[in-house]
Amino acid sequence: MQEYEIIQNFLERKRKQYYIVTPLMLVIVFGFQFFNNSDEGITFLGAPNDAWTMLFVFMFLGSVVFTFKNWRCPACEFYLRKNFNPKHCPRCGVKLQSS
Repeated sequence: MQEYEIIQNFLERKRKQYYIVTPLMLVIVFGFQFFNNSDEGITFLGAPNDAWTMLFVFMFLGSVVFTFKNWRCPACEFYLRKNFNPKHCPRCGVKLQSS
């Protein structure tokens, strides 16, 4: 791949990460607020708390799987781990951002 294509591919992957992480954080914060302030018998939108808990768990696990597959170097497919703004791939050294 050319340097320009690698940078563009990385920027697309980074954009996708923002799209999955931002809503997930909002759901987690909302979930903690709701479950900390609710009684055992209270439901939200007609669904019992257990159903919402399962939804939150599946959303979290889905985002982990998505991140593990998406957050990779476009050139060598090395997992980029916790670094959310890498300038270069830690394995192959390819440039991931233009600046």
